[in-house]
Amino acid sequence: MKSESAYRPISCTFYDLLEQAATLQQKVTIVWQDKAGKQKTWYGTIKTFVINQGAEYLVLTDGRQLRLDHLRSLDGHNLQDYC
Repeated sequence: MKSESAYRPISCTFYDLLEQAATLQQKVTIVWQDKAGKQKTWYGTIKTFVINQGAEYLVLTDGRQLRLDHLRSLDGHNLQDYC
């Protein structure tokens, strides 16, 4: 995936929430902003994390990759509350 803007690292605390959900294979609700600026929602399990072209992504079980700085919330925990 080519990043369309400079990657901004997310807070360690929010990353810990993502990592915990992935490790425990918890079903989660993720809200993120797509390239067009629309908010999208996904429900399922986080498979793993990857780094691509200097940006961090989570990989969902459906194969979709979401850039971490495009995430808005995880199970109601808002990213901006952790910045």
